[in-house]
Amino acid sequence: DASDVVSRSGNTYRIKQAGRVPLGPFKVGYEAVRDIEIFPYDHMRFQGVTGSFERLDGTIRFVPDGAATHIVYRAESIPTVWVPPFVGLPMVEHATRAQFGELRVEMLRRAAAKGHLTHTGDGAP
Repeated sequence: DASDVVSRSGNTYRIKQAGRVPLGPFKVGYEAVRDIEIFPYDHMRFQGVTGSFERLDGTIRFVPDGAATHIVYRAESIPTVWVPPFVGLPMVEHATRAQFGELRVEMLRRAAAKGHLTHTGDGAP
């Protein structure tokens, strides 16, 4: 729902995010403040500072593969609220896929606006 840069120091950004994750017919809200350290063209590290998680940290690696780049995402999180195990993993998978889908759309939008759009490899422009 919202993502804002709170502060920046060198390659480290403090980001505040808020959103909702589907949980059956309901949506569970979350908030997170994360420190994200960027190592351009290689990887990013993030760590939760405050929010709806007791623990939230991970890495995003960018792996070149010819004209494509694979994104390898690994995160460990412990929410502050109990979530049934049979629901938790699918909920996290769904939310993560949705976030990366939105990220992809935004990247393509920005590339098109700058005239840098190239073929995505999946039939989409």
